[in-house]
Amino acid sequence: MLLTSNIFILYVLVAMLVYYIVADRYQWCVLLVFSMGYYILSGTQFLPYLLFSIAITYLSGLLIEKNPQKKKFILILGLVLNFGMLGVMKYTDFVIDNINAFFHMELKGAELLLPLGISFYVFQTSGYLADVYWGRSRAEKNIFKYTLFVSFFPQILQGPIARYGRLAHQFCQPHRLQQGQLMVSVRRIVWGFFKKMVIADWAAVFVDSIFAREAQVSGIALFGAMFYLLQLYADFSGGMDIVIGTGSLFGIQMDENFRQPFFAASVSEFWRRWHITLSSWFRDYIYIPLGGNRVSTWKWIRNIAVVWLVTGIWHGASWNYVVWGLYFGVFVLMEKLFLGKFLEKHKIFAHGYTLFSVLAGFVIFSHQNLAEAGRALLRIFAVPHMELMNPEGMGAIGLGVILLTVVGVLKEKGKTDLPAWLNWCITMVLLVLIGAIGQNAVVRGFIYAQF
Repeated sequence: MLLTSNIFILYVLVAMLVYYIVADRYQWCVLLVFSMGYYILSGTQFLPYLLFSIAITYLSGLLIEKNPQKKKFILILGLVLNFGMLGVMKYTDFVIDNINAFFHMELKGAELLLPLGISFYVFQTSGYLADVYWGRSRAEKNIFKYTLFVSFFPQILQGPIARYGRLAHQFCQPHRLQQGQLMVSVRRIVWGFFKKMVIADWAAVFVDSIFAREAQVSGIALFGAMFYLLQLYADFSGGMDIVIGTGSLFGIQMDENFRQPFFAASVSEFWRRWHITLSSWFRDYIYIPLGGNRVSTWKWIRNIAVVWLVTGIWHGASWNYVVWGLYFGVFVLMEKLFLGKFLEKHKIFAHGYTLFSVLAGFVIFSHQNLAEAGRALLRIFAVPHMELMNPEGMGAIGLGVILLTVVGVLKEKGKTDLPAWLNWCITMVLLVLIGAIGQNAVVRGFIYAQF
């Protein structure tokens, strides 16, 4: 059920109707029913994996509190089972392919179907288990309330990755439909639709065309990288706008996942602004437990390398993701060791350096084959020779980039309190543009849902 589909809008409206009709104490039950229903409608074959992750971490959390003397063993066992499921489903074929390549064998791949949202809900449940172990949260006694925390339907497929202490208690609070909050939520959802349908889906048209021709036509690899990064940002951040806006329709406030990343003046800052809940998860559950920066220099370098290696692996079972993760790890290390003060003093250079570094990194990300990624990186420096394709698409993307820039500047300056009438005028214009332009691009699923 695609977030931009009519059936999803209808599903949300029905859920809201039931949610605000029932008594306060049953509202969380309505969310649970609609959340599980949403996941089942997305694919019944994926349900056992979600239930397995829920059961393992729920029981492990209870056992940690009841057996504090054995809590480390219980934590490790729970995490091994939880991440083990993710590893088997996501990386089995990758391991087999590499064994075949290295030992010149012909083992048959398992061809396992990756369950929807597995990377997100495994991290969310594992974070909960670690929080119970450290005493940051009490173990949830009610299995159904815990199931709702894991499966809340707006964010189950692509995040944001929620923390139990910030999200779970909201489900049990009474919520009333308030006009002001409704307006804010609807405007954010429409903005997300615009990003996805007008910017991301049209950018994807150019990405597909350029990637298919970049080996034959010189100088278009740079355009391909630019369009891909634009597509990825508009797709993912647009999805987050829809998810967070939908959650707020039910009175549930989720963590932000983006904060104007292209205003960053270093690669490190970029990753504090992009996919924030994933970056903070790695910081809190891997980097800091390893010692963070309060260790010797070599151990600190190891900690950075581990975090970025895992970041790459999280994104997919392919060597290009591993190299992509380590690539950014090297930049983060260089900035912390050598470049930090220089970048602070030379902001214009810092912004240009950051944008190009990120752009080159996502060339690696966008090509499944390392050899292709290497050739594409070399072709970035070729002399451009490209004919413009589809004026309608170029117009849509150009308009979208202008709006993204204006909104980004206003947010950076903290000037987002526009008059209500102006907000609604902007929303109506966006709806017209979605109907007039967004429907003409090829409808596509959200990129991060595949991870």
